[in-house]
Amino acid sequence: MMPKSVVALVLFSTLTLTACGGATVDDSTDTTIAPLSREPKNQTSQSATASASASASAMETARSHSNESDNSQPKDRAAQEITAIPSQQVQLSKQDQVFLDELSGKGVDISDVENQLIGTANIVCTNTDNPLAPATVKAVAGQLIEQGKTTLEHAELVSLIETSAKKAYC
Repeated sequence: MMPKSVVALVLFSTLTLTACGGATVDDSTDTTIAPLSREPKNQTSQSATASASASASAMETARSHSNESDNSQPKDRAAQEITAIPSQQVQLSKQDQVFLDELSGKGVDISDVENQLIGTANIVCTNTDNPLAPATVKAVAGQLIEQGKTTLEHAELVSLIETSAKKAYC
């Protein structure tokens, strides 16, 4: 048989959950809304009605003109199946190309890491007072070595990235 403490715990839990099963708020007060009073139309309300109908006809005319101009704009279409994955090539500036050519000429495989290298080069030139700039270059150099993108030593690669960046961008 189960110990008495387990039975007591199960019984206590069951009673507690049963007690919480009802509604927590019983609000039976009825709310009523006062009826709206309608005032007879007078001269001002008739002119307001005329003004409102003139405004409505002007809006209708504007809508019809906007519908005509909407026909010339492209419409949304259903999704279409693609036949090939689009190229992820970014247009490189002359400076970018000079920088990347310098690195690849010195034995760095730049494929698939062009954007990261360009970003690192921009950090070298723009954040000269930032103490994290040298750390960023060192981290990227370490990643390139670990990814097998170069056979250069870490210090040599850091120097290459910094000098190539300064030559191309600064």
